[in-house]
Amino acid sequence: MNISLKLKEEKEIELVRQWRNSHLINSVSFSVAHITPEMQRAWFEKISQDKNSLHWVLLVNDSPVGYASIKDIDLENRKCEFAALYLGDSDKIGTGIGAMAEYLVIDYVYSNFGLQKIFCQVLETNPKVIQLHKKFGFEVEGVLKDHYMKDGECVSVFILSLFKRSWESKKDILKKIIFR
Repeated sequence: MNISLKLKEEKEIELVRQWRNSHLINSVSFSVAHITPEMQRAWFEKISQDKNSLHWVLLVNDSPVGYASIKDIDLENRKCEFAALYLGDSDKIGTGIGAMAEYLVIDYVYSNFGLQKIFCQVLETNPKVIQLHKKFGFEVEGVLKDHYMKDGECVSVFILSLFKRSWESKKDILKKIIFR
């Protein structure tokens, strides 16, 4: 299986919109509403102008299977936010593709930007992603209790961070396990 990251192009915005609107993704994301084609186009135009973010389509054997992004790349303070990682096809969950994609994103960030910290925000309703991040060395730095309204309920948001020194100490071992 060959997995890669490809910078997102305009031709993929409808596919990404379908993924974002799926129950699989929407139920664990910060999105709250059905995303119309017009909303997706506006989002794409906005992110296309943002020089402090990167957006990828995840490819397996050259077929799109998911999406990943980082945002708020801050070279002065040497940090960024791991904003999204999801698989659009439920058949791909549990196959290791998500772990491979996470590895590729983290390695790309630390190899190209001179950053010291990657952080992310994860809803408490997404414990599988919290556990995945922890396997990569992310540590919970805090919990914003009842911070976000999701489907009429207050949910907490976990703030997790991965420091470069932690990544450097485990990336080779992780690579051997994930890409065997």
